[in-house]
Amino acid sequence: MFSNQENVEEGDSDSSEALNHHDSQKVSSLERISFVTFLALTIHNFPEGLATFFGGGTGSFAVPVAIAMHNIPEGMAIAVPFYQSSGSVWGAVKNTFWAGLAQPIGAAFGWFLIAICRLEGLPPFVYGAVYASTAGVMVCVSIMELLPEAFAGATPMFVSLWVFAGFALMECSIICLNASGA
Repeated sequence: MFSNQENVEEGDSDSSEALNHHDSQKVSSLERISFVTFLALTIHNFPEGLATFFGGGTGSFAVPVAIAMHNIPEGMAIAVPFYQSSGSVWGAVKNTFWAGLAQPIGAAFGWFLIAICRLEGLPPFVYGAVYASTAGVMVCVSIMELLPEAFAGATPMFVSLWVFAGFALMECSIICLNASGA
């Protein structure tokens, strides 16, 4: 009968140590990705909260709806690597919650600027700066962390096809938003 325990012979100890080293490198890599994604999304969510508040304040709900829809994969981007590296569901939920909390704090800051500081209208430059900073953080994280990790774990063709699919989905979303008049 087969057993779940491996019989490591004298010659196999090197390969067993190599497997353990590979597993620890994988966990370390996932911990790093989880931490960087957590920080990046926390930083990204603050101006995103501002964008949601400003977008809803102009009467257009396209930005708040789009942001609400993409919060699900953002949460998964934090939770999945954390869970894979630690095995803790509670820790994954807690990190996702803390990163997401930056969004209502950003919206409250937007309310503060408008209501407390009595700003009547914001110039288009402010909207552009908020949207650019929100997008810039995610582009930086994608290029510096997520793509290299994806290329390390899959073939270049596989990664490239999924990146292209993501671009195509985003372009279709923009076309649909423009066609709807939002």
